Amino acid sequence: MAQEKQGGGWTDFAGVILFLAGILNLIAGIAALVKKEYFIDGGELFISLQVWGWIWLVLGVLQIVSGYLVWARSSFGRSLALALVGLSIAVWFMTMGLHPWWSMIVIFIDGLVIYALTVFREQFE
Repeated sequence: MAQEKQGGGWTDFAGVILFLAGILNLIAGIAALVKKEYFIDGGELFISLQVWGWIWLVLGVLQIVSGYLVWARSSFGRSLALALVGLSIAVWFMTMGLHPWWSMIVIFIDGLVIYALTVFREQFE
């Protein structure tokens, strides 16, 4: 029987989290566009809440796709996921004033995904 590469659980974790983060970003985008009262008024940085809503929607769709590609152990999916997680950290940092606790949780989880995709990169070879 072939021996499984080390870190497979972390890679699966990264795929699941990316998929869930994509769904949650879709929900945050829809909420920002439809129910603005869920967010702290005036907490956004640089851009209006409506623009952040569209950014969250696009980011969510791309994260769902990258989560699937990480599950499939695609090296392109790993690169896409790392780029999207970095973008997600930047987006949630800039919108921290809208939902502070949720932003900190997302940034922490994004850090775990970066760990899983960089330390256990042999899963994609």
